[in-house]
Amino acid sequence: MHIAQRKTATITTPINKRVASFTFGAFLALAGTPLSFAEEPGAGLPWVEAKEESLPSFAPGQFVFRFTGAGGFYLGDAGSAILVDPFLSNPGLWPVISLQKLKTDTAMVDRYLPITEQISAVLVGHAHYDHALDIPYVFSKLPPSARLYGSETLTNMLASQLPGDRRINVEPHMAQDAAGGEWLSVTPQLRVLPIASEHSPHVGRFIVANGKLQEAMQQLPADSLDWIAGTTLSYLVDFLDAGGRVAYRVFVQTSSANPPKGLPPKAILDDGYPVNVAVICAANFTNVKNYPETLLDSLQPKQVVIVHWEKFWEPWTLNQATALPGLDLDAFVARIRAAAPQADIRLPQRGAQFLLQPNQPPGGQPHG
Repeated sequence: MHIAQRKTATITTPINKRVASFTFGAFLALAGTPLSFAEEPGAGLPWVEAKEESLPSFAPGQFVFRFTGAGGFYLGDAGSAILVDPFLSNPGLWPVISLQKLKTDTAMVDRYLPITEQISAVLVGHAHYDHALDIPYVFSKLPPSARLYGSETLTNMLASQLPGDRRINVEPHMAQDAAGGEWLSVTPQLRVLPIASEHSPHVGRFIVANGKLQEAMQQLPADSLDWIAGTTLSYLVDFLDAGGRVAYRVFVQTSSANPPKGLPPKAILDDGYPVNVAVICAANFTNVKNYPETLLDSLQPKQVVIVHWEKFWEPWTLNQATALPGLDLDAFVARIRAAAPQADIRLPQRGAQFLLQPNQPPGGQPHG
């Protein structure tokens, strides 16, 4: 798709916008048709259902995970928390494919966004609307110290909504192809390693709304194709104890990718701290190679949580999400089980939440 660079915005040409909209619409419209190429998800899947709207009570040292839909989730303990790709508005299919201006559903965010007092970082995998549309409103509810971490495109896209000191372009610090990278200290209890990844194709080799934005925008993007992806990222996130040791390690990848794209550096994975949970994307997993096998072989996670599996254009309702068109969740889970037989697998419904235990006892040396 042709992208024209302008001083304050990246704009898709009208002709190519129509072509992209038609292609995207044809892809998404499959949501309303019976699927002959992928059966309905089986009853044996590791579902976790939502039981209440508010976060559960949890003791010091415990971590809570809450799935907020699409690639998004909340994860934290009593002292520090992160949001990843927060998105609850779920504009309908017609506004998306007819290129109407997309708006945040503030009532939905107000109702279902988890508690915000402990959130110190919002991590974003890429800048498509289903990952970034709600961020400006979400930030109006966060502590003033909270920062946004994402690509140059994302930080430029939201320049009119957030001051520069709250938008962190992580690209200069990225690990690439399982090597290099630089930890970013968020708080004394939290650090983040950004990792260069990629967005899987939607159809064939075609990625909808692909492109990068190199200069700040003076207003928010309007329609679904204006929210261009930018550089796609995965993250390694360490929650640290009072002694600076890793109490809990989380891997985050909200777009499936061809390895070694998205893989953490081997030197870090060999530092003596396990990956407690790998949060990985189900969408388009058949459009990339050796995924999730190579990733899980590298991470050896204790637990795997599957996100970005549901139709993010259907209204956000607790426990009511349905699988993306053509997505064979049974096959994806089977491949996870084969690649990581040691891992506990969880497939959360919208709003599902569960407690996680930290490393016990904490070992190794304080981080540098």
